[in-house]
Amino acid sequence: MNKNRLKQLPGADQELLQFIDERSAIVQKRVASVAQGYTHAFFVWGPGGHGKSHAIAQGLKQYAADFRYYNSDMSAPGLVEELCKYHESIHFLEDMEQLYKDAKAQGVLRSACASPNGKPRVVTWTNKKAIIRFPFKGGIIIAANQPLKNYGNLGAIASRFSPVEWRLSDPELGVMMRYIATGGFEHNGQKLTASECQEVADFLVSEMEVRTRETKVDLRTFTEQALPDFLQWKNEGGLSWESIVRSRIQGEPVAERRSERVERQRHDAVIAYLKGSNTDERLLLFREATGLGRRPFYDRIKEARQCGLFEQLTTVNCETVNG
Repeated sequence: MNKNRLKQLPGADQELLQFIDERSAIVQKRVASVAQGYTHAFFVWGPGGHGKSHAIAQGLKQYAADFRYYNSDMSAPGLVEELCKYHESIHFLEDMEQLYKDAKAQGVLRSACASPNGKPRVVTWTNKKAIIRFPFKGGIIIAANQPLKNYGNLGAIASRFSPVEWRLSDPELGVMMRYIATGGFEHNGQKLTASECQEVADFLVSEMEVRTRETKVDLRTFTEQALPDFLQWKNEGGLSWESIVRSRIQGEPVAERRSERVERQRHDAVIAYLKGSNTDERLLLFREATGLGRRPFYDRIKEARQCGLFEQLTTVNCETVNG
C-alpha cells in the first residue's frame, strides 16, 4: 500500500490496513510458491468484491514470469488443450464454477496437480480421435466464491490445493474503501477528488452499519457503482446520488431530491454541533445521522448559519433545556 496515502487516514485505520496487508502478503507468498515451482496448486475462496483476485493478481505480477488467465467458462477438453499447449505456465482460473463441477475437468485438475512420490505430473485425455498424454510442469491457481467441498470430487484433493478463505469484515471493507478513496477516481477522463470519494465511502459505511434491509456492500459496490453514480450526479445534477446508490444495495428505488437531502443534512449538522461537546463528538454524531464526514459537516454548518437555521435551532434547543 502507498505510504503517503496511508498517512491521510486515522491511526486506527492504518493499523487495520496493515493487518489486511499482512494477510494479503500471505496470499501473494502462496502464489509465489506456485509460480516458483515449490508447490503445484493454490485455491482461494470467499465472497466476491472482497479483493481476493487483486491479491492473487499482485502475486502473479511480482512472481510469475508467464501466466495465463481464464474466466467465465471453459470445457474439460478446452482445459486439456490449454494445459497441454502451455504446460510450463501458471494457469489462473477465476469464476469458473461450472468447470470445477465437471467430473472430467476435476480429473484433469487432479492429474495436473498431483505428484505421487515425486514423479512427473502426467495428464492423460482420451477422445474419439486419439489419446493425449503430456507432462504438466506448470501450476494451477483457482479463485472461487465457494469452498472446495462444494465442487464434488474436487473437494477430495483439498490437500493438493491447500485452500485459503479470503473474507473481509464490514470494518475491513470500510477501511479499504477509505484507503481507495485517498487515490481519487477517474472514469473516461473525468475525475473525482479524494474528498469526494471519501464522502461516498462514508455513505456506504453508514449503510452497512444501519442495515435497514438486507444490504450488500463490497469493494465493487464502491469502485464500480457508487463512485460512477456520484460522478454522474456531479455532472448532471438532479436526483441525489445517495438515492441511486441506496437503490443498488437495497434493491428498491428510494428517491430524495437534492434540496431535501441538503436541508436534512443542515438540520443534522446543527443538532450534532449543539449536542456534541467537542469536534470529535460532533463529527461522530453527524456521521451517525448522515454517513458523511468532516468536510460535509462544516459545509452544512456554514450554510445553516447563512440561512438562519443555526440560530433558529440554537434558540429552540436553549428553550427546551431551560424549560
